[in-house]
This record gives sequence, C-alpha cells and structure tokens, in this order.
Amino acid sequence: MWQKEIHAVRQEKDKYVEIPGMGSHDSFRVIEDFIATVNDNFLKERLSSAIHQKRPFAHFKAQIDRSGVYRDRWFAFRDRKMIEWVQEKLDQIS
Repeated sequence: MWQKEIHAVRQEKDKYVEIPGMGSHDSFRVIEDFIATVNDNFLKERLSSAIHQKRPFAHFKAQIDRSGVYRDRWFAFRDRKMIEWVQEKLDQIS
C-alpha cells in the first residue's frame, strides 16, 4: 500500500527526517492526560483502574473500546497529541 512512498523516501533520504515514536512513558502520559478530560465519573474510574493494572495499555484499550462516544474522543485526542509530539521534535531539529 505504501510502496510508492517508501520508494520515494529511499531515493531521496537527505530530504527527510526520521521522527522517533513516543516511548511507553510518553504514551502513558497521553492516556493519563486523556483520562483527566473525561467527565463521566464512572468511565473515568474504569479507565484509571485499567491503567494501574498489569498490561495497562491493553486494559485501557479494552475499556475505551467499550466507551461509546469516548472512543472517538480518545482517537481524536491521541491524534492531536501525536501531531504535537512531531511538531516538538521538528522544532528541536530546526
């Protein structure tokens, strides 16, 4: 699916910058920040409980997948945080 783009990057590596992905600590912080925005106290408690168990990311995913409208809000929130992450990394390079 991405073959054309991959080929273009490989051909002109000097025109691109690799941005490292978020580590687990940063990803966990994004989840905590999201939970702080949830105004449904029952869901907030379930999400908080999920991230304080073993395998917090899997437990968070299981809870957020069953959260209705908050699932969409999570993905929008996460996407914004990812964009901010990339912008911050690019600002450090410039």
